Amino acid sequence: MKRFLFILIIIIMICIVFSKKIFSIEDHNASESKLYINVFDLKSLKFTFYQFDQFQNKSKFLLSKETADYTAFAYSELNNKLYFADGISDHTIQLFENDLNTNQMKQLTTVFNNVDFMQIDK
Repeated sequence: MKRFLFILIIIIMICIVFSKKIFSIEDHNASESKLYINVFDLKSLKFTFYQFDQFQNKSKFLLSKETADYTAFAYSELNNKLYFADGISDHTIQLFENDLNTNQMKQLTTVFNNVDFMQIDK
């Protein structure tokens, strides 16, 4: 009987220690619930960038840009800037930044032949 009671107490203590992991509902980080979507309209040759919140089922318009070239993009929530690739007059694809607060756009690179992937490192 003492042995059974001892084992039962140990099991209860283990359950209490791990109860947060076992019984808790996962806490979702707000930035983890967001998707960044690039929609291309073939007729107008326009890319439209959106931020989509999966939990709230809402989308936020970020930028619309006309371009004939494929473009990759990344959005920085920290400084509200959209980074994207776009073609320039020398037929290369370079990296650009659009500050969504001021709507100022600037070219960041000049030496690459083709910028085709980017990711924000938090």
